[in-house]
Amino acid sequence: MADKKSILIRYTLYTLLLLLLGGFLNYVAGWGDTGQFKEGGIVECLQLAVLCVSAALMMAAAMRRKPEAKFFPVITAFAAMLAMVRECDALLDQAIPAGGWKTPAAILVVSAILLAWYNRRIFGRELARFAATPVFALMWAGLMVVIYGQLTGHGPFLEPLLGDDYARDYKRLLEESLEMLGYFFILVAGIELFLEHGNPPDTN
Repeated sequence: MADKKSILIRYTLYTLLLLLLGGFLNYVAGWGDTGQFKEGGIVECLQLAVLCVSAALMMAAAMRRKPEAKFFPVITAFAAMLAMVRECDALLDQAIPAGGWKTPAAILVVSAILLAWYNRRIFGRELARFAATPVFALMWAGLMVVIYGQLTGHGPFLEPLLGDDYARDYKRLLEESLEMLGYFFILVAGIELFLEHGNPPDTN
């Protein structure tokens, strides 16, 4: 009964948080300054904050687990950090002469591959277990929403629909808003992963 009550409370809070997030985006849009949805704007800063908290929660969850159960929490943290790198692409392109944002992104991808190789004996088993959890479903939903946002925010998708009314700012508003929704799902996944006690239920 206590677990059911806890789940109900958490998802009620998630719903309120999502409504608050939507209200905040509407508020920012009401400023009439589309620059807030561009590089360095308040929306991108919020996206980075959400991803940073998500990655921290996932790494903290990994530290609380047994060695054989650490792998996928770390991988999910790497995924959140990779999204952070992609969001900072313009800044990293200026800061890193060789490769720009692709350099830290490549380091994260290679690290994940090496980690998978190191854990190759348990990879398949842990993947099957992790894929059956609500956390994986939330992570996957977040990733799909981010990809969907990039596809629907793509110029060739909007231009034929809007015709002469098309402006690049429409693309930016749609894409960034949907990405924010995707990152929200990833944040919820990070919270749920952190709240799991020690190991996922079916790893004991």
